[in-house]
Amino acid sequence: MNKTGMFNKNGKFKKGHKVPNKWRKAVSNTQKGKIVSREFREMRRKYMLNYIKEHKDYIPTIQKKSVEARRGTHHSKESRKKMSEVRLKLFKEGKIKPSVQDPEKFRGYNNPFFGKHHTKATRKIMSSKASLRVGGKNAFFGRKHTPETIRKILTHPNRHNSPNKAEKKLLRLLKENNFNYDFVGDGKIIIGNKNPDFIHKIKKKLIELWGFYHTDRFCLKHNKDETYYIPSKLIDFYKIRGFDCLVIRYEELSLPEEVLLSKIKVFDEKEELEYAK
Repeated sequence: MNKTGMFNKNGKFKKGHKVPNKWRKAVSNTQKGKIVSREFREMRRKYMLNYIKEHKDYIPTIQKKSVEARRGTHHSKESRKKMSEVRLKLFKEGKIKPSVQDPEKFRGYNNPFFGKHHTKATRKIMSSKASLRVGGKNAFFGRKHTPETIRKILTHPNRHNSPNKAEKKLLRLLKENNFNYDFVGDGKIIIGNKNPDFIHKIKKKLIELWGFYHTDRFCLKHNKDETYYIPSKLIDFYKIRGFDCLVIRYEELSLPEEVLLSKIKVFDEKEELEYAK
């Protein structure tokens, strides 16, 4: 019985000892093609419920030991592939349904991770793995959100949709000087796959506030395409779609109001593009 060295003198299984592959194969072969009956599953469920009731004080210890026993172990690629194929087959046959969780059930105290934080080591591992998902390895590579998806993201209740300080300052200037523009940077208007900051109530004119942090700094960090880099490219983007666009840089808000208002006035009085009328 103890020829493999898997058991100690008391006949108990040695902790940390791995079951030989030939044993694994033998157990696997005996279970192939077998289906556990509903009656047996129900009997096993009742047994487990009774066991939990009788050993409720010991359950946390069992769970801890179970976690420790599995820590650092992983299913082989072959096993993961087999499990995936089986679940996909059962899903197609309608025997199992995709697990749809109600997000409200996992908010606040109901979330198992509530009040917890990843360690620095864990964050470092997550960051290093995420940095490898570039190009074709990124599931979203080469794709773009539809205007409807962008609108849903921008208008989500948990998103900060109100104007920021810079936008509020520009909005105040527009209103105080009777410029006919509305703030739509909260996702009200989507043109192409972009959401402009201000739109004229009558004319096909737009005003975009070119911020330092969320535009210049973000684009340089994430190597965005030239449509995001250069204001003129953004102007061309809207022009193709029939809109005239004025780009106001964040630093221009610190200039004397007369200078900024003069720039807006020139743009506002300029004739519309022929294809924008």
